[in-house]
This record gives sequence, C-alpha cells and structure tokens, in this order.
Amino acid sequence: MFALHQVLQELPPGQGVQARDRLIQQQQLRPLGGRQGEGQLGALAAGQRPGPLPRVKVEPADAARSEFTVPPGAEPPAHPQMPGDREPRVERIAPDTNSSLEQPHATADNIVEAVNNDQSFVDLSHATVSYASSNPDVATVNSSGTLTAVGHGAATISVTVNGVTGTTPIVVRQPFTLNAPTVVTPGSTATVTTAVPDTGSQPLSNVSVTLAVPTGWSATAASPSTFATVQPGQTAQTTWHVTVPASAAPGPSDLLATVSYTDANGPGTATQAGQVSVPYASLADAFNNPGISDDSNPGAGNLDGGNTSYSAEALAAAGLTPGSSFTHGGLTFTWPNAQPAKPDNVVAGGQTIAVSGSGSTLGLIGTGDYGSASGTGTITYTDGSTQQFTLTFPDWWSNTAPSGGDILATLPYINNPAGKENQHVSVYYVGVPLQQGKAVAYVALPNVSQSATQGQVAMHIFAISTG
Repeated sequence: MFALHQVLQELPPGQGVQARDRLIQQQQLRPLGGRQGEGQLGALAAGQRPGPLPRVKVEPADAARSEFTVPPGAEPPAHPQMPGDREPRVERIAPDTNSSLEQPHATADNIVEAVNNDQSFVDLSHATVSYASSNPDVATVNSSGTLTAVGHGAATISVTVNGVTGTTPIVVRQPFTLNAPTVVTPGSTATVTTAVPDTGSQPLSNVSVTLAVPTGWSATAASPSTFATVQPGQTAQTTWHVTVPASAAPGPSDLLATVSYTDANGPGTATQAGQVSVPYASLADAFNNPGISDDSNPGAGNLDGGNTSYSAEALAAAGLTPGSSFTHGGLTFTWPNAQPAKPDNVVAGGQTIAVSGSGSTLGLIGTGDYGSASGTGTITYTDGSTQQFTLTFPDWWSNTAPSGGDILATLPYINNPAGKENQHVSVYYVGVPLQQGKAVAYVALPNVSQSATQGQVAMHIFAISTG
C-alpha cells in the first residue's frame, strides 16, 4: 500500500477541488534508489522522498487554477473546462540531487499519480480508479474525484488505483472574520465587525457570536449577534462598539471573537483573533533600552543584552549629545534627551508611536545588533489610510550604509563591563518616502524582538522625524 504524497489544504464548506483534472500519461523516470516494493505496486510513506516505490499524489487547489464545486450527488464532467482557465504549470519530479536530470511529466491540476515499481506512471485512462471519504458529513468525493467540503471537521480521502489505496486527511473549517482598526486611542470607542458566511449548500443554524476584549475595556453589539438561521450564500455580520478606557496603557491589545453554530456535521465553534494598538504619545515614551553608557561606568549600558553599549563621550565627539538637535538627510532630529545608562532607544517590537508631520520623507535613526535587523512597519496617515514600509538597519559593528540611507556617525570604540573596546561602530539613518499631500499620524515599528538579548537580532530606534 501507499499514501497520498501531499496533504490537502484546509477548505471552507462548499469549496470543491478536482482531484483528477487530467489523466497522467505513462512516462519512464530514472530510478531513484531504494528497496523494491512487492507486487505490482510498492509502498511509500507520506512525506517520504520518492524512491522506486509507487506513490499517489493529490495537489491542493489554487484559486488561480482550474477548480469547480459540484453539489453532493451531482455528476461533474470528466474533464471540466473553467472560464478563464489558464494553462497549468508543469510539475517536475527530481530523480536525484542533479537538477539537470529532472524530467517533466504531463501537466495537471489537483492530480492523482500512481507509479509502478519500474518507475513508470500508471496509465490512469486504463486503470481502475475509485475515491472515498471517511466522513461524508465533512466532505464528499464523487467517482470523478471531485471533493466538496460539506461541514466542519476532519475526514480522510482515499484513492484506490488498481486495488492499491492511498489516503490523505483534509480539514474543513467554518469561515469567520474579525475586522478591527489598527490603532485605538485611550477614551475612544472603536467599531469592530465580525462576519460568518455560509459557503456551503446547507443552512447554518443557532449562530451566536461573542467578542472578548481586554480587562477594563467593553464591547457592545450594535447589531444582532445571534441568528436562528444563515442560508447558503448569506453572511451573518455583527457590528461591535469597543470602548477603550482612558487609562489604557500603550501597546498592543488582543481581541478574540468566537462563533458557535450548527452545520451539516453538527454543533461547532470557530475563533478569530485580532489586535489593536494603543499608541505611545512620543518615541521617548516608548524608550525601553539603555544603549549608551558613560566612560566612567562602561558596563551600565546594555544595547546588545550583554552590557555592551555606545559611549556617551564618543557620541558627543560626533555631535550627538542628550537633547541636541541635528540635521541629516534634509530632516531635523532630536537626539534622545536621556542621561547615560537610562532608556534612550526603542527596541522595535511592533510599538505604535504618535508622529505628527508631513513632507516627502519619514526619517529614522537607529541600528541593528547581532546582525542586520529588518522588518515591516506601517505608517498611518490622518485620513485613516496606511502605508507599509520595509526598514533595515545594519549591525552596529558593520559600518556599512543601509539601503535607503547612510551612516550618521561612526565611533572609534564601544563600552563594556571591562572598559573601552577598540571596535568601530556606527549609528545609521534611513529615509522612507511618504505619500504626497498626506500628514502622518502614527508609525508602527517593525516587530523584530521584544528586548535586547545576547545572540538575538534586535533593532534600536533613537529618533524619528518627518519633512
């Protein structure tokens, strides 16, 4: 016996995939090595590297490729033609690590493959092929290999070729969405929506939605949150008013929506998590790392989690003193107004910072440690629109200009608990283009790490400006 080579992806109820869109023609492949199986076909464990043993392979459907849904009991055409169907990609089977020896087989979508012991493909047009589902209340599969998701749960799909059977599990989940604003402010009320679509062929019943919010917050349904029945093709949507207390602390906060329902497979539940962020009033309010130390107390800083840091005296020699203003890249920045060994930078961990200003560029001063630090941030404009950006700072020991920026200052030494270490390090500048004619309201920093830890890449932000 053998197993299906690839596990089908999760499906919503009503979604169909064609398991045998095109028949694979017999082709010879170079032997791959390994023991021979017994009888006409041998054995292959799921996930095992293909050898000279037979395999059955089912590929998951892709919305951009041909697929169709047939109601239970209906007979689909043997070779369906979909409107706008594009020529599917060519699959390749690698006989060994030499890519030049790869041999293409027939093109197909969501295919089943069976391979003989001599490495030839079974000609499925002359084979006896059958399909079965372990739980038709979850998913059905007809004689042509069309699989249709029916209700939530798990099922095993079996494909038998000339008496040899392979199986693969599938999971059907009820679709459920939660939409919430990215940023909420203390004392405000935000609008959140949940949606439960019925994508299957049978109604959902006893649908009930709840929304959990952080302690001290409140969530009130502004529209019905319970539904006796949701018919196929309909969506049960609920609008929620979430009140943020005036005392809400800056940082991310989690929301959790839960729906209970009954579908063709009985009672079920689904959850959907969301996150909103209460912004810090300024970058300085978010400072959480002491990256600078005085030469008289060199072990008091901790930029890298190992009590190594920039020297306050070396920075001053480069014109960077606490609270001082400087111009770089056409923007005016303020260096952190913090004494040595006090928090003077933000370890970028997804914090949202209130930033007011407009212009053509968002400028950031920072560095990476334990390697180049990179991640995706988000700019929120006053009109509610957002812009994502990629931010990369080289390691402070790298002394190489970052993409989209340059070196602000290079220092001749660093501080650590043993004193001065003659190691050149740098502070960097990166500029991010802004959308024309818009004013910035918030900047969400990349979520690189939550703290400076030895051996872990971290991103440090010392200053932000617009202009």
